[in-house]
Amino acid sequence: MFSYSHFSRVSFIFCASSFLCIVVISLVIVSFGRLLFAFHYAFLVAIVALLCRIFAFHWEICICVFWTFIMMKY
Repeated sequence: MFSYSHFSRVSFIFCASSFLCIVVISLVIVSFGRLLFAFHYAFLVAIVALLCRIFAFHWEICICVFWTFIMMKY
């Protein structure tokens, strides 16, 4: 069976790859003349996701809620 450390490592890799996907998508969406905007909000999304990971929340839900808030402001 898998040990807890193996599961934690796999979970962390999955989280990190999800963060990178979100950052890349946000950069692509607003790449035309709004690069600074993209970096700013991609950084905020990464911080929120990291905090959710640290406190063991359901980080997918946190990211979706935060991303929806960003898109509503945009």
